[in-house]
Amino acid sequence: MDFTQLIGSHYTSFSSKADCQSTKNLMLERIESGAGRNPFVLYRSPGLKVWPAATDKSKNVCRGFLELNDRVWAVQSDRIYQIDSTGAIIYTSPPIANDGLPVSMDASLNTLHVRLN
Repeated sequence: MDFTQLIGSHYTSFSSKADCQSTKNLMLERIESGAGRNPFVLYRSPGLKVWPAATDKSKNVCRGFLELNDRVWAVQSDRIYQIDSTGAIIYTSPPIANDGLPVSMDASLNTLHVRLN
């Protein structure tokens, strides 16, 4: 099999029936010297980390994330979590309505706004 055909441009087509290519958690880099075996290489994305502390396996429904000032606000099932840059949960909200749908989030200087869609 010729693997050079597997690496190329990546985009999302309007219709998945026409073209459904997708590259996840990989970075495409061109071999600039031109002397490599192939013109491109795929590397794993840096900075990905699993934060299992906010995962409740019985209700594992992630509804939204918002990054703000080196903290991540995550809505999972019926809770809002504030997670710091080390992955530690530093705040958990009281239960909120859980319809299982994604939420919209934004923030002002001192308030997080979570809207059920």
